[in-house]
Amino acid sequence: IGDPDQAIYGFRGASREYFLAFQQDYPQAQVIHLTRNYRSTQLILDASGQVISRGQTGARHPLQSGIVDPARLVVYRAPTDRAEAEYVVHQIESMVGGTSYFSLDSGRVADETAPGRSFADFAVLYRLNALCRPLVEAFERSGIPYQAVGQTPLTGYKDIKTILACLWLVYQPGSLVHLAAALDAPALVSDETLADRLAHLPDDPPAALDSMLAAVAAWPGLDSAPRRRLEKLAGFLPPLARQTDTLSPVEMIEEIHRHLWAGRALEPARLDRLGRLKRRAAAFDHLPGFLEAIALEKETDAYDPRADRVTLMTLHASKGLEFPVVFIVGCEDSLLPYRRPGRDTDVEEERRLFYVGMTRAQQRLFLTHARRRYLFGEAMENPPSPFLSDIEARLKEIEQARTRPPRPQPPEQLRLF
Repeated sequence: IGDPDQAIYGFRGASREYFLAFQQDYPQAQVIHLTRNYRSTQLILDASGQVISRGQTGARHPLQSGIVDPARLVVYRAPTDRAEAEYVVHQIESMVGGTSYFSLDSGRVADETAPGRSFADFAVLYRLNALCRPLVEAFERSGIPYQAVGQTPLTGYKDIKTILACLWLVYQPGSLVHLAAALDAPALVSDETLADRLAHLPDDPPAALDSMLAAVAAWPGLDSAPRRRLEKLAGFLPPLARQTDTLSPVEMIEEIHRHLWAGRALEPARLDRLGRLKRRAAAFDHLPGFLEAIALEKETDAYDPRADRVTLMTLHASKGLEFPVVFIVGCEDSLLPYRRPGRDTDVEEERRLFYVGMTRAQQRLFLTHARRRYLFGEAMENPPSPFLSDIEARLKEIEQARTRPPRPQPPEQLRLF
């Protein structure tokens, strides 16, 4: 079972061609096309179908929905990325009926606005995590609760990587990959001579760890900084490996942290990450279960569907989810499709990614873009995404920021004399 229109993980080796070659590989297999959609309105399906069909080869089976809603897609052009974020916040505030009496008094929300949506009904999607910052700032100012999914994971930080690498070495002595991570010495992995020496380690894990660390210590390609780290590891990891049956994962994390960074003043963010790691480990009595759970974590694991919060996440992370109202921000050329300088762009996969984002919407869909955007330390002005022009005019409603009329000049003051 699969949908070739949603093949969006080319960077992981996935390909739409695998679906298309299925009938060639299995000519006797019966293919059943599921064309009934129970999520989105017919208008959203028509618009997303127009986007995906522009880049396809071969026949496509259009999706049909029994949900009819005359509300058209909204395509909004903002002057800046910050104005784009404020527009999203304002629309959400309007659709929930305001978040405070100030919303009514200030005119941000009309008194006759019919509430009925909760914050959990809304998702804001974007191509890059870097596009999230102005959104977070706007939501913080508004007081609207939100959850940002897909930010730098806990395991993406160097200090946490080092601790986890040490835990893996305790559990699986002989893993050159994890030793290289613990020492921050990637060259270890590519040395075939060293790998051959580690192929015949003792069966006893602590003894195997001792032998491995001794073999790496004798390797001439190790620089001074990794060598000092290696000496530290050799002092406490083998004894720790002998206590795996008596120490919990939390206690092992504390031991590793104490030996690696004892006596050093650590910034609050680092201590916070250590606390988060220990809280995750507290649910496990044994090291193998904890390491397996950490290794299998996904980008969307931090998403809580029960929380009454607006969800901010990447287009990739949104696959498989659905929301009554969806905003896709940053619909600009060079962002959708995303074009990296000096690299080829798979425009068709980017098209499928945009299609996935559009079809997360059940009832309302907003596509926004900014005339000026500040990203990666640079100011940029990009035209709207070419995918927007693939949608027929009858299906979309174009909006743009209202310009304030010039302030009238005060009448000239007459002189008394």
